[in-house]
Amino acid sequence: MLIMVVTADAYGFKIEIVSEYGSKVILTFEEVWSSRTGRLERYECYVDYEHMVAELNDKGLIVTRPKVTDSYVITNWFNKKLELRKRNKLKSKLGNKTYEKILDYSYKQTRRSETPCQTVFSMN
Repeated sequence: MLIMVVTADAYGFKIEIVSEYGSKVILTFEEVWSSRTGRLERYECYVDYEHMVAELNDKGLIVTRPKVTDSYVITNWFNKKLELRKRNKLKSKLGNKTYEKILDYSYKQTRRSETPCQTVFSMN
């Protein structure tokens, strides 16, 4: 069984997916605001395979958070103006039900709150 923890804060939200064996993948969605219009432009997603990064750092290979490929850059998340291909790519990775929960959860949070909001989903 997989456990998914979603944490929303003032700068975006984070999804941690933890397997029953303890390995963890963290997806961080950070807000990108337009300097011209002052509006939320898109979300950029970074992935962190926690244990893998720690192992590489132990070997002296310093690893920064890799930015996920363009298919994971979530554009206009709250306006739901994503290109269908990108939306479907994310849905296929997370599952439609999980994707909808994340979308609903992240939309409802008080996004300007300084205190993180957290919820946990079980994924069977």
